[in-house]
Amino acid sequence: MLNMNLKVILEYMFHDSKLEGRYLPAALTAGLALTAILAVVCLYRGKRLTIRRTVLFGTLFSSVFYILIVTLLDRLPGSDLRGYSFVWYGSWFTGVAAKAFTIENILLFIPFGLTGALCLPRRKAWLMLPVSLAFSTSIELLQLFLKSGCCELSDVLTNTLGGSLGLGISYLLRKDKSGKIWAADTEET
Repeated sequence: MLNMNLKVILEYMFHDSKLEGRYLPAALTAGLALTAILAVVCLYRGKRLTIRRTVLFGTLFSSVFYILIVTLLDRLPGSDLRGYSFVWYGSWFTGVAAKAFTIENILLFIPFGLTGALCLPRRKAWLMLPVSLAFSTSIELLQLFLKSGCCELSDVLTNTLGGSLGLGISYLLRKDKSGKIWAADTEET
């Protein structure tokens, strides 16, 4: 039974990833454009971005654009008339598709939490936890006001969990076995 449910959950997730994967080129393009603007501003101010930090910022910006496209623009106005739900476990117990959506919400925010934390100095990386919470809450409130999805407490919790998993991964990536720092721990941007 468990293997069958897992197989169906993975099938739902694979189907969703094919549908939402079509937004990656737009998110990458927007992220690269914003990164280019950041690089120009830094050069103008006499600062230089390293290649590593440029890649991190590009990935972070692309992740933000992808999240916004998938959560706000990929929905028709009035597509979810439930409005809001303050049930913390969401629709986890309502079916296999709901479980897939819950897992997808967690996975959606991992790159955001990871790259955001790696863009920050190590001692400030923890800030990605409240940033993930605020970003997810903003998206859910926008869905409520734009009537383009259901404002769900469970989405805020699962998205924040994804952001914190990304934060945790960033701490694991900070140093390799030789002690060499993987991401810059400096204040410069």
